[in-house]
Amino acid sequence: MVWEHMKSLIGMLNIPSDLNSIVDFLIPLAKMRLARSVIAKLVFAASCYFIWQERNNRLFMRSKRSKDQVIDIIKSNVRLKLLTCKFKKTKNVQMMIHLWKLPTSLIGSSR
Repeated sequence: MVWEHMKSLIGMLNIPSDLNSIVDFLIPLAKMRLARSVIAKLVFAASCYFIWQERNNRLFMRSKRSKDQVIDIIKSNVRLKLLTCKFKKTKNVQMMIHLWKLPTSLIGSSR
């Protein structure tokens, strides 16, 4: 399942996979500017978009991508968006930089 894989990339393994639980988890993060909350929101939005796109392609275009292809598209799009961000230097950010294979130049000074 695509969402199960994406949950592991944002540390949401203990959250059930139903939409209400996901939204309930994300609502408190909505206004936070922590790296974890930004990534969680990006991953959720990209996952919704590309899973829905895959659904439409299967219904109307008779084309089908594999689970791994959908995961790669989501990860690629989130990574591209993260490349436009600047982050404060924290342990969580450094872990995220490593996990998403981002350049360390995205880390600014920690004030």
